[in-house]
Amino acid sequence: MAQVTTDRLQAEFEGELVEPRDPQYDMLRRVFNGAVDRHPALIARCAGPEDVIAAVNHARDRGLEIAVHGGGHGVRGHATCDDGVMIDLRPMKDIEIDSARRRARVQAGVTWRELDEATQAEGLAVTGGRVSSTGVAGFTLGSGSGWLERKLGLAADNRAQPRSSWRMARSSPPPRASIPGCSGGCAAAAATSAS
Repeated sequence: MAQVTTDRLQAEFEGELVEPRDPQYDMLRRVFNGAVDRHPALIARCAGPEDVIAAVNHARDRGLEIAVHGGGHGVRGHATCDDGVMIDLRPMKDIEIDSARRRARVQAGVTWRELDEATQAEGLAVTGGRVSSTGVAGFTLGSGSGWLERKLGLAADNRAQPRSSWRMARSSPPPRASIPGCSGGCAAAAATSAS
């Protein structure tokens, strides 16, 4: 497994940097699909969009593969990698509900269970996923077929433009991280809004 020097990244990183020697590494590197068993050189647990930018730039400057773990499943295994940087968005859990405008803004680590609880408290509902442990960002950016789709459309049909940290990083996005209609690393959007 590759070793990654993180001194410079740590100086500008608010979240947590987890390396293979750290006790929580094995738990954090695992994804929903147990058949996927990859070992990133570094797990960057982002506290906000600035951390995402710093982690992307760190990986690019060193020629390392980037994998993005959003809030939920990552069933196909794109949420982790071998010998690269796993950008872990699960700590990013902010949810803002604007009841008057019927709009929610969520960060990329939020699951449908968390968003449903927040919207229902305001008497609202979203056209979200059928499985509550699915991440909002990946699901929505990947189209999103949910319970209310017949009446309200797919989740992607109801989202405002996502704030993409890939677009704010120094260089162009990697092939798997394009938005919209993305696959793979599409949960790289640090936050998205839906109405």
